[in-house]
Amino acid sequence: DLVRVDLRGGVVTVLARGEVNTAWTRPRWAPDGGRIVAAVQRGGRWRVALVDPRTGAEADVAPDDGAERYDATFTPDGRA
Repeated sequence: DLVRVDLRGGVVTVLARGEVNTAWTRPRWAPDGGRIVAAVQRGGRWRVALVDPRTGAEADVAPDDGAERYDATFTPDGRA
C-alpha cells in the first residue's frame, strides 16, 4: 500500500492499495504538498504515477511504451 502516516497521532491513511501483483515504492511529495509521485509495479512492470494525497486518485505520467520507469522526483519548483 501507499500510505500517509500522521506522526503526531499515529493515524495511517491508505492512499492507494497494493495487491499481490502491485507494489508501491519511493514516494516523493511535491514542494507544495499537493501531489505525490511514486513508482508502482503492476504485472511485473515499473511505472511512475502521480497520486492525489487527498483522494488517492492516481494517474500514470509516462507513455505506455513498455519502458521501466521508477525513482521519480519533482523539480525544485514542483512544476515537473
